[in-house]
Amino acid sequence: VLVETEFISKTGSLFRMDRVLIDKDTITIIDFKTGGENTTRYAAQMKNYLGIIAEVYGNPTKGLLAYVDLNRVQEVL
Repeated sequence: VLVETEFISKTGSLFRMDRVLIDKDTITIIDFKTGGENTTRYAAQMKNYLGIIAEVYGNPTKGLLAYVDLNRVQEVL
């Protein structure tokens, strides 16, 4: 489990991911959100994270948006 870990994209941009869970077959990214739901914006951010992680580890990835205030988790494909 990586917590608040920074990764650099191909273009040199720095991204800090809330949680990265590294399993044998899958890498799962969990991004915690407070306040209201903004699926369009947050899903785009998560897809960027998934691309970065796929390049770094080469394993299948899964993204989860955890809306803390709403007590809800949404998967991003």
